[in-house]
Amino acid sequence: TAHALRITTTKVMVVWLGWAAALLILQVLHLAFPLNGFVAAPVFLLGIAFAMPRLRGLRVAPAPAIVLVLAAIWIASRSMVAPQMYDAGLYHLNAIRWMHTFPIVPGLGNLHGRLAFNQSYFTYAASLNLAPLFENGYRAANGFLVLLGGATFLTRLRSLPSLFALPILGHLALLSPGLTSPTPDVATEVLQLVMFVMLADLLWTEERAPGETGMLVLLAATAITIKLSNLAFAVVVLAIALALARQMRVIVLAMVMLLVWMTRGYVSSGVPLYPSTLGHIAFDWAVPRADVAEMAALIRGWAGEPNQNWRVAVENGTWIHGWIERICQEKVEVLYPLVLGVCFLCAALRKPRRETLLLLPVLVGLVFWFVTAPDPRFAHALFSCFAIAAALLFLTTVQPRLSRRNFLVVLCSVFALTHLGITLQAIRHRHAIAEISLTGWQPIPVVPLIRRTTASGLTVLTPTTDDRCWDAPLPCTPYFRVDLRLRVPGRMERGFAVTPVN
Repeated sequence: TAHALRITTTKVMVVWLGWAAALLILQVLHLAFPLNGFVAAPVFLLGIAFAMPRLRGLRVAPAPAIVLVLAAIWIASRSMVAPQMYDAGLYHLNAIRWMHTFPIVPGLGNLHGRLAFNQSYFTYAASLNLAPLFENGYRAANGFLVLLGGATFLTRLRSLPSLFALPILGHLALLSPGLTSPTPDVATEVLQLVMFVMLADLLWTEERAPGETGMLVLLAATAITIKLSNLAFAVVVLAIALALARQMRVIVLAMVMLLVWMTRGYVSSGVPLYPSTLGHIAFDWAVPRADVAEMAALIRGWAGEPNQNWRVAVENGTWIHGWIERICQEKVEVLYPLVLGVCFLCAALRKPRRETLLLLPVLVGLVFWFVTAPDPRFAHALFSCFAIAAALLFLTTVQPRLSRRNFLVVLCSVFALTHLGITLQAIRHRHAIAEISLTGWQPIPVVPLIRRTTASGLTVLTPTTDDRCWDAPLPCTPYFRVDLRLRVPGRMERGFAVTPVN
């Protein structure tokens, strides 16, 4: 029944609430403690104790349950494969090692600029290691979120947004290398899809699960802390949710989440929204303002022109031509959903006022993406959400004019068109389903390192092959700087600073 489905949906959202709450608690604890098993395990046990009474009576139909179990088995085997993403070796694993070795380290961005990215995702990934007992837990981080996203959509299949989003999630699980690497990109894409579906359900129907709007607000705040590229999309989602139902307690909790996150930004880099220089405070550990601006320029320039001459290309404006060529090569992830979405919007007989709000966070998110880091992979699920939103608006306008049978034909046709690109790509790369480990955890690459000494006498490790430290001992950085020093000699946990060398 509809009532039973709403109850099941609410119980699944309890898990999302627990995950967001755990992320907040872990960020607070990491201000004073390393995120090892002794700190993380009590948080998880407390969460399980809190959730179990609320999950009692959860009923899942046999078919979705079988799908989730099979998916969990495949994801577990997939996660044991060695990390495949370049950024895993560049800074992801490095960030996790710092987090489960020390409390938050002031000025860590002075050692390695990318360690200043204030991404709460890594507190989640680091906590799963439960070191020293189990040090591969981070590999399960994205797999759990994909399964939770799948459970969310399967319990909402009576709504078209969930039906349209589910294949996008399946495509992500099958072809993304993120299941084998502790990357916030997968978490971002799952969160964007979940928030998009929740917002669509709120705009399309007056019947909603209890606390649905408040949960959307909390997920939007959490998404901002996961990765700054979520900022524009999540802020608009949050604003629409608050306009639909104002809940003071939820607003306060969302503000606490963001304040804790920004405080951590000040500790690691001296700015709340690294790599933005906005709000820079010249603490003795703060990353110099010029270095923060340089990192922002690097991200923007490299995303627009990923080669060694990105700075020249950005300065003279020639990056646009190459960027357009690369965008046109992304036929499945970018070009097809963009063109299809525009066609659906043009074909819509009328534009419903309330439902059109669904496009707002997607379009604002795409503008923010283009201005800050216009590499296609940084758009995450936004192009897919644009195509789905346009398809739903088209269906909304034609439904009143069609019989039930004819509308079903149109619905199936629109669904097939929306997912044609990812279906063909999945068929071409069907061998990816066999890319799993049947022999246990595959080892992380180990690279040769050399010791280098700064002017202050600090010894750091640097890789000799490329700029990836992987899971090397601390402190390791590919960006050696002679002016680096410890704030307190012999105490890495007290942080890093830079001193100009004459």
